[in-house]
Amino acid sequence: MAPQILRAHDRTPAPWKNGGGITTEVMAHPRGAGTDDFAWRISVADVASSGPFSAFEGVDRIITVVEGPGMALTVDGTEHVVDTRCAPLAFSGDATTD
Repeated sequence: MAPQILRAHDRTPAPWKNGGGITTEVMAHPRGAGTDDFAWRISVADVASSGPFSAFEGVDRIITVVEGPGMALTVDGTEHVVDTRCAPLAFSGDATTD
């Protein structure tokens, strides 16, 4: 498969269901999959305010800070400070996350 250039200006941001930010999908598999039927997905999010994360049942989530001060997440009652650039935190999409 030949390399593909994915340009940022070709991506469309989408608001979160809870209104706390926006997500811009970089790539998903299979191509054209939605948020309910992807096998894997890479996206970039801008977090605007605190609040609950949407549940993604059966999905393993990984979050990392790309830019900015980071955040404190509470995942199933345990706080995790995510404030180091490119240091991933893995958690279940089934977990109650704020």
